[in-house]
Amino acid sequence: MQRTELKTQLVAKGAVIEGLIYNNAGVAWVYIGQYQNQPAAIKVIVAPSESDYATIEREYQAFIHITHSSVLRMIDCFWAQDSGQWLLVLATELCRQDLAKLIKERAKAGQYWSEAEAWALLKTLVSAFDYMQQQGYAHRDIKAENIFLTTEGQVKVGDFGSSRFMAISHMQATLAGSPLYLSPLLKAAYLSRQTSATHNVYKSDVYSLGVTMLYVLSLNPPMSLMDTRDLDQTVRTLLEPLYWYSPVIKQIVMWMTTADEGRRCDFAELQAYIQTLERSIEPPPQAEQPAAAQPDSAAIQPGSLPPVQSDATASLVARARMTMMCLGCKQELQRSELQGAVTVQLYCDPSDHVYCNLDCFRKFLHENEGNEACPICREPINPELLQLKNEGWGEWLRKKVQRYRG
Repeated sequence: MQRTELKTQLVAKGAVIEGLIYNNAGVAWVYIGQYQNQPAAIKVIVAPSESDYATIEREYQAFIHITHSSVLRMIDCFWAQDSGQWLLVLATELCRQDLAKLIKERAKAGQYWSEAEAWALLKTLVSAFDYMQQQGYAHRDIKAENIFLTTEGQVKVGDFGSSRFMAISHMQATLAGSPLYLSPLLKAAYLSRQTSATHNVYKSDVYSLGVTMLYVLSLNPPMSLMDTRDLDQTVRTLLEPLYWYSPVIKQIVMWMTTADEGRRCDFAELQAYIQTLERSIEPPPQAEQPAAAQPDSAAIQPGSLPPVQSDATASLVARARMTMMCLGCKQELQRSELQGAVTVQLYCDPSDHVYCNLDCFRKFLHENEGNEACPICREPINPELLQLKNEGWGEWLRKKVQRYRG
């Protein structure tokens, strides 16, 4: 660290710099160190202009009073000067890594999040961002790199450097964020080199979190979302191969990433839905309900969610998150065991239609010979399948057997 004046001021505040974490284009630096004898991350930001001092200071001072367990704790913030520049210094609690690094580690090991892990992560993040929305804050740069984990594995939302304090439901016209995670309205502005776009900041943040969850579930950055054409279908295509995840979590991600902002939820709406859904899947006091057909991913429609299940079907929803059913032999299969299993799909569109093996698939085909709609979800049979019926099942099977290896 070569800023002599700044270093002197940091020492006076009880800050000890131990190493550089990153340098963001010469306008912001993050260091690992200590602040008043406790481990801390210390961020130094160059003030954009003198007129911004008061606004920026009020914004960050307010963060000191944010106490949500899943929002990175602000320890202190103050102004410093060095070589004629005004610098804002932020001291926050220290986290061991960010979500992007964890995703890359899991991708390298082929270790997908389980349904329970993904659901817990989504609930934690939605709760944190809903709290911030109620406080009047929008993040405006949600991405995997700005979600952190403590040494105990606790999730923390951080880096509100692009946020603004604003009235609830206010339409903000400032372009910010990272291109891949930008909502469709902001992405269109970015690609056309515009400097601003009118949008609902909270719904834009929901979209960014939805893209983050796509990255989490697939272990691959969803780069195809940079193409703004037919985004809803692109999201559906990205979710379909992830057959070990339930239709419930897929449907929520679809709602979060809906291209039409008017049909997309904000965090308050999403939090209310998740809480209602969680209440509905508590085991009912009555005897266990008989099994029924599980919900199907074909029902996913952008910008909409199914009604929350009643107590009579609550246990079914809970089971659907953990298991899938072979449509040939009707045996229940654990979703966690399906990763790496050989399955056959595409009788119709839904990727949740799974068969133990080719024999089970042939059995299903034989039992439904002549049907032009899937008896499970009522979706039309894959047009390619109808075309290939005259060529025989063998040719179709040869083309459509998919092998998934974790």
